[in-house]
Amino acid sequence: MCAGCLFILTPYVQTARGLSSFQSGLLTIGYLVAIVSTIRVGEKVMLKIGARLPMAIGALMAAVVST
Repeated sequence: MCAGCLFILTPYVQTARGLSSFQSGLLTIGYLVAIVSTIRVGEKVMLKIGARLPMAIGALMAAVVST
């Protein structure tokens, strides 16, 4: 979902907000840092407690955020 938003938000901030392509690229650095820093944590959690619970928690968090 987040990766899909990048395809929509990048052209939006360039056309509607007047940012350059470099500036709009800088806006995606936070996403990159979040993914890279949490990928190892997610792997360890999945190995320790299984995949079902983290997937359920992720779906619940996405539902809460989108409402």
